[in-house]
Amino acid sequence: MLERIIGAVMMLSAVLTLTMLAPGFPPAEAGRAFFEMLAADGVAPLLFEHWRIVIGASAGLLIAGALHLKLRAPALILSGLSKLGFIALVLRYGEMGSLGPVVAVDAVMAALFALFLIASLRRR
Repeated sequence: MLERIIGAVMMLSAVLTLTMLAPGFPPAEAGRAFFEMLAADGVAPLLFEHWRIVIGASAGLLIAGALHLKLRAPALILSGLSKLGFIALVLRYGEMGSLGPVVAVDAVMAALFALFLIASLRRR
């Protein structure tokens, strides 16, 4: 049962993660709409495109892990660490107000990923 539940959680997490790619069409407008400070900076387009690649790769790995048991643990570890890193950056730069909902969702996902990994280690 736990395998079925974490597969569904991973799929939902991947879909929610992929929603961050939606503003990328077209990239210039998305950069201004979502990252006003970065849009004025000369490296904003590069950072934005890289961010989209990383988010897409993380979501793709979550999908692969949801479908293939051998990829599950690496997918959960990578995505969980990425989400925890994002949360740490938000807290460090004090942007909780505008990013609070995203941080909350990512924190829940990271916690669920960690709980599953711990439970799977105990079953061995």
